[in-house]
Amino acid sequence: MDLLATTSSHATWYGNLHEVLDYPWIIFVLVLTSLVPGWLIGIERRSRGKPVGIRTVTLICMGSAIFTLVSILISRKEGDADPGRIAAQVVSGIGFLGAGAILHSKNRVRGLTTAATIWVVAAIGVLIGAGYAFPAVIISIFVVVLLRLHWYSQFWGHGKNDETGPSPPTNYD
Repeated sequence: MDLLATTSSHATWYGNLHEVLDYPWIIFVLVLTSLVPGWLIGIERRSRGKPVGIRTVTLICMGSAIFTLVSILISRKEGDADPGRIAAQVVSGIGFLGAGAILHSKNRVRGLTTAATIWVVAAIGVLIGAGYAFPAVIISIFVVVLLRLHWYSQFWGHGKNDETGPSPPTNYD
């Protein structure tokens, strides 16, 4: 059994890895790859003391990738099954986790960025499970940069925070 299958001359390391790798290797490579975005995004969330940290984000990414892999593998075995059927349920299932992260009290809504992070990490996991590991890692880096630019948005937004509402007035002179 070869590590690299020669099923498609168009598939490359940055394209669909399902066309490049054989069966046992594809699972191993994609599940291990799903740990990278979860770890990157989880480190960023943990460094800012957010409730959804490394373990949670990594498990969400890995679980989404595994469900997508299962969906694709079952459709290959059955022949006429829809490869997106199980993977599509990740979207609705992850909504419950995201909804649990959002808190509303008085005039404030907290946890919107955390919920959005959960949602985007699940999407990255689905992308990895579908075989597109390289684009998923690049997107993960974009997500980390976006989350880290929080100070930038606070400065130019004059202290407004999208998770906690208006901040006390500050002088930027």
